[in-house]
Amino acid sequence: MFSNHARHRSKRRPLRKPLGGALLALTMLIAPSIAQADSGVDVSNYQGCVAQQRARTAKDNGVAFAFVKVSEGRGFTDGVADCSLTGFAQVGVRRAVYHFARPEYGNSADQEADWFLSQTKGYVGQGILPVLDWEPGGGQKSNVAWAKRWLDRVAAAWGTKPLIYMSASTIGMADWSSVANADYGLWVAGYPRGYAGERLRDPGAVPYSVAPWGFAAAWQYSSSGNVPGIGSAVDVNWFYGTAATWAKYANAPIATV
Repeated sequence: MFSNHARHRSKRRPLRKPLGGALLALTMLIAPSIAQADSGVDVSNYQGCVAQQRARTAKDNGVAFAFVKVSEGRGFTDGVADCSLTGFAQVGVRRAVYHFARPEYGNSADQEADWFLSQTKGYVGQGILPVLDWEPGGGQKSNVAWAKRWLDRVAAAWGTKPLIYMSASTIGMADWSSVANADYGLWVAGYPRGYAGERLRDPGAVPYSVAPWGFAAAWQYSSSGNVPGIGSAVDVNWFYGTAATWAKYANAPIATV
């Protein structure tokens, strides 16, 4: 109930060990209290190509980062991903790329990880965050082992650890300690205002338990955001950190972000 990624399907989301977990944990834990955070969106072909002009409008209206869908399952590629990633890059919006998991189709985690890697290899080392979008059907939401296998395989190839996206309710369906303890950060979804019209804003602290994670790296607080340049029914997100924090997650020098 938390994410509008479901409609993407038919038309078609701890800390970096090399940087020292304690240092980044401190950065992230203090971020909300000192307003080191910013707004962003996540998009797929549902929004169409967000080319330079649209991306500029979005940035001028508060979009600092964008999560862009690039793949799903084993063989599906989002047809506008490269276009949107280019548009956001041209105006200085930070970027992440996500894969929509489909274990319910009988695909292995290795197969889907390899498909994602084949579609994103040109983006490795550019300060872009890889993300696993975890909202599968078929009773697979508690399949922690599958999710961790995908995360491990992508981390090894990218040289940085992906975030994992899931709803607050999904967290409570299984023991995610192995994922949290392996330093895979959490992007959580939960809509306390339901599906009423929303906007880019500071939503404050996540009002749900995110244990076993100590905190969420990002929160998707609505799928009904009105974001100039993107659309009127857009997933809107809050990232608990600055551009420097984003670069740490991506294992990228801040100058490349």
